[in-house]
Parts: sequence; structure tokens; C-alpha cells
Amino acid sequence: MLDKYTFDVDLDPVLQAALQEELDVIIRLMKASDDLKSIEKEQLFMRHYPNHRHYTHLISAQLRTCGGHAVANLLRGGKGPDYRTVVCDVADHLNVSYEKDDSVPVIERCILMSMTKKIYDDLGDKERDLLINSLSEQEAKASIKTEESKDEISKSSTALAVPQSRELVLKAVHQGDYRLLSTNSLLMLSEALSTIFSSLAGVAQNSIVNATDSVSRAAYELAHAISSGLDVVKRVLLSLLEIGGPSYKVTVPCVTQIASMRLRQSNALLTKSSVNLLAHNAHADEAVSEDKISDTDDTAADSSSTDKAPDSSKEDYN
Repeated sequence: MLDKYTFDVDLDPVLQAALQEELDVIIRLMKASDDLKSIEKEQLFMRHYPNHRHYTHLISAQLRTCGGHAVANLLRGGKGPDYRTVVCDVADHLNVSYEKDDSVPVIERCILMSMTKKIYDDLGDKERDLLINSLSEQEAKASIKTEESKDEISKSSTALAVPQSRELVLKAVHQGDYRLLSTNSLLMLSEALSTIFSSLAGVAQNSIVNATDSVSRAAYELAHAISSGLDVVKRVLLSLLEIGGPSYKVTVPCVTQIASMRLRQSNALLTKSSVNLLAHNAHADEAVSEDKISDTDDTAADSSSTDKAPDSSKEDYN
């Protein structure tokens, strides 16, 4: 497997930065489809399993091999295609609209919205409302900017903002346009879809069930709520997996999972940047305040010195 590995700029960095639980989902999805045998023979895998972060390059190579056609892989010397080709193949399989020069993250988001629209169209009114309400709440939270704790203030503020967000969410879902949604909403959707795909494959999503952050909790609750209409969801998603050959049983859910991982990592970087910027601004404001205080003190000192200094213009001729 190592001799078939080449670094993929669109896949390997995401796998290398992934959480152990996220990689475990990919491994178990491959195992459920009987596509893990070649990795299991590797010394590195046997030595470190189940610590998947030690062999992300093997996961990368195997996933791309699964996403390549058998004849084409032979012509490539047993290597799979690049990850972009795998993602485009999944998008084409799902009849997703995208531009040829779109980046991999953009195509992934188009796939997420296409899946969401397919599920939404087949859901009952109750499940549709749950889906729209969950997304509207995420959008409302994203639109609220406050320095106070989100958990404390968002409950009241979000309630006021949800109706305004609902119209935007409905438009995004009906049009399948990811650009209308915030990163948090897309992250919640991707985690919810990944959870449902995993449950269909018999793979438990412990990372989401035990999650402490609000987006992941919302994703798990959404997946559970949508699954109350499981027969409909199962029919829609299984149809996406079964048409076109066995490889899609691996590539479709894995692309969804990787899209979720990429969104989480991007969101974490944005959050870190925002925190650093706030800290920098606070430090700058503090420095300015100290300078003002210092200038005020200097001015007062100068004034005092002037008051006490002798008047040299007056000479005593006596």
C-alpha cells in the first residue's frame, strides 16, 4: 500500500488534522463495505491500530483506491485517482450541479446541499419543520454578535432572530444553495448526514453522541429527529448508495464525513482567529488607555513645574 501512496493536497491535510473519533468513522465505513483488507495487512496498521492518526496516509490511499474504477486503477499502477476526482465522481453520481473549476471544499458543500434537498423533498411536514427550525436556529446564532456567553444570551436573542432566519434557510434548502448558509449550519448538516449514513452502515457515531459543543449536539438531535421518518430517509440515502456499483457505499458516506471534518477544522481556525483578533484589539485598547493616562500625568507634571518656576522676566534691581 505504501508504494501506491501519493500525498493528496485536498485530502491528506484534513485526515492529518482529524480527531481520532472522526477517523474511526471512516475506518468503520470501509470495514463495513469490506474495503479495509489491504490496509489491515500493513505493519504500520497492525502496530498502531486503533490509533488511526499514525496511518492517515494509508487511509488516504485506500479511500482513493475505492473511488477509482478497477481498470483505471490498474493503468495507474494500482493507485487510485486524486481526491478531487473522487469528489467529482460522487457529485456526478448524485447529479449535483457544480463548476469544473470549483475547489474541492465548494464541491463538497454542493453535495451536502443536494443531499439535504433530496431528503427534505421526501420528508413529512413534521420532519421538514424540524430540519428548517434547526437550521434557522443556527443561522440566528450566527447573526447574533455579543461579547456575552452564547449559552446565556442566545436563548432569548435567538428566539427573536429565528423567524428572520427561517426565510433565508427555506430559500437555501429549496435552491440547494450552500452560499446562503453559515459555516455552523453547513457543519451541522454534514454531521447529521454523516450520522445517518453511519447508522445505515451499522457504524455508531460516538463522536457526535458524546459531543459537548452546541453544533454537534444540534447535529445529533437533528439526525435523530429526521430518522423518526427513517423509512423515507433510508430509501433516499440507500438509493444514492446502491445505484452505480459497490464503491459508492464507501465514497458517498466518506466524502460526507470528510466534508464535515473540513468544515469543523475551518470553523475552528476562524474561531481561533477571531479570539486572537479580539485579544489583540483588547491589548491595543489597553495600551492606548495607558498612553492617555501617561500623557495626562505628563501634562499635569509640566503644569505643576510651570507654576513653581521663578519668573525670569522680572529682575530685582534693588
